[in-house]
Amino acid sequence: MKLISILFFLFSQICFSASTGDWKLGIGLGISPNYLVTLTGSGVSAGSPYVRTYNLEYSSATSIAFDFRKLSTNSWGMLGGFEYEAERSITKSMVNFLPVSTSGDTSKFQTSFLHYGAAYRWDIFYIPFGLAYGFTKFIPDDNTLGTATASNGLGGYFGFGWYINDKFVIEYVSRSTLTTLTFANGANTESTTGAIGSALLGVKYFF
Repeated sequence: MKLISILFFLFSQICFSASTGDWKLGIGLGISPNYLVTLTGSGVSAGSPYVRTYNLEYSSATSIAFDFRKLSTNSWGMLGGFEYEAERSITKSMVNFLPVSTSGDTSKFQTSFLHYGAAYRWDIFYIPFGLAYGFTKFIPDDNTLGTATASNGLGGYFGFGWYINDKFVIEYVSRSTLTTLTFANGANTESTTGAIGSALLGVKYFF
């Protein structure tokens, strides 16, 4: 939470100083074509312990972005923002490296990303990279008994962007953050840790 407080403080300071012309504020729309989840952990079912590995793939999702940056040509700069993304349904599932059917009602993930980092800009092209923090929500399918909770986690992002003009940019980034998924149903429990990863292709407009 300390990291989140620091990032929100930086964002508020940038908002107040944006009128100087050095910082730009922007909004954007995007599509995230993939969402991969890899988790490994252990659990107890009917008193028997087990170890399990999940390799999951979820559907694409649309997103809305709020962005800020200070990025001049032929120099290093700073940038950051927040993307809120829609829920995703599972499309592929492997448990202990064996495929599992995903037909019917499925589980869902919804993750929004806060990011802050640096970038180097040439004339119209730039490369952004830095820290990412994923706010993750897991919605189990109707057949899952008990409770299921996904935790938030820290990670990073990397990508590239293209300035169409002074106000519009096209950006493609890849984000990956840590997460923990836990299940509990009476004496039956499971806790797995791993990472989520997704890409985002978006268009942003800066004021």
